[in-house]
Amino acid sequence: REEPGARTAIDTFFRSLALERGERAVGILLSGAGHDGTAGLRAIKERGGLTLAQVPETAKNDSMPRGAIEAGLVDEVLPPDEMPRLLDALSQVVLVLVQLGRPRGMAHIVPLARIANIA
Repeated sequence: REEPGARTAIDTFFRSLALERGERAVGILLSGAGHDGTAGLRAIKERGGLTLAQVPETAKNDSMPRGAIEAGLVDEVLPPDEMPRLLDALSQVVLVLVQLGRPRGMAHIVPLARIANIA
């Protein structure tokens, strides 16, 4: 059975991103209608990538982020204005790990950034 919204442009993009980047993929789901993005975020999660969604209460139309959150497919739920700070912090952690020869999937890096108090 196909997931609702599984053939939408955002799902196609997220699935392509997951296939191409695997555990280095980052999918961000913002305001929108329906369940668009849910199937694509599932593909990113299945390959060890990181998924973010907008706090539903801050969205003009909350059904897209809410659907993905309720499906358990979102690693971090943030207001859009906090997402750049998290992504910047994650990029700093990734740079250090690459320099140390220890690159890891994005989903594993969020806890490291939180521990380092940079996210």
